[in-house]
Amino acid sequence: MFVAHAMATNDCHALISDSKVGPAVSSTMTYPASNKPMDVWAAKMNDNFKTNYSLEMYCFGDYPNYYKSYLTRCGIYPNTHPEDAEILKQAKPDFIAVNYYRTLVASYLPEDDAHPFGTKEKDIDFDLYGYFKIEKNPNLVASTYGAQIDPMGLRLVLNEYYRQYRLPLIITENGLGTPDTLTADNKVHDDYRIDYIKSHISACHDAIEDGVELFGYCPWSVIDLLSSHQGFKKRYGFVYVDRDDHDLKTLNRIKKDSFYWYQQVIKDNGIKK
Repeated sequence: MFVAHAMATNDCHALISDSKVGPAVSSTMTYPASNKPMDVWAAKMNDNFKTNYSLEMYCFGDYPNYYKSYLTRCGIYPNTHPEDAEILKQAKPDFIAVNYYRTLVASYLPEDDAHPFGTKEKDIDFDLYGYFKIEKNPNLVASTYGAQIDPMGLRLVLNEYYRQYRLPLIITENGLGTPDTLTADNKVHDDYRIDYIKSHISACHDAIEDGVELFGYCPWSVIDLLSSHQGFKKRYGFVYVDRDDHDLKTLNRIKKDSFYWYQQVIKDNGIKK
């Protein structure tokens, strides 16, 4: 994947004068479960293993040593070709695209007899023995589907990525997935989505004032779409699609309250205080 991305980046730069190319990453911001040194280390390693190793490859053309060590020790280092290294080094991104939804909390998870080093549990926010275990944050409210809502985490992510890579940033995904309800008069009153996006746009404003070069914000999403895990029950859009997983119903498109609110945000080029 990284080689393919590098080749596409190099080709685009070669074919199109002044073209701008950048990777999109699912961002990770992790708080330590306590001030124990091993928990602090675990939180940093969770960020490293979920996102940062990818950014280092995209920006510098090589895996960081902590990731090389893990892959080698677990016997899963990918096959490479002699020409890969040069292709990866040549590819220089012009910006970083950030997908942001939630923050995480991690504690240190030692290996044991039943779970040798590198054993992985769960799929997305996975635990990794020898490194980290994901914990619940009691200080945050979670969405219906478990994502812990944290606008400050977005500000932290933007600051951290800009500090590390000094590249312009754009948010390519940010939104709230919920089981919206269609009223009898064909309305969707989603103040919770308005509150979510408003608070995250405010966090973007704060990050810009911190000095982050953020040049765009793209909410996820314009229209309800199929979620990879929850189907049509989990809705992100400003526009409601009248269907469910097994019944196509009318397939009508219905503008939610958030549609009209965000329309005004666009007109104002920001949130009016």
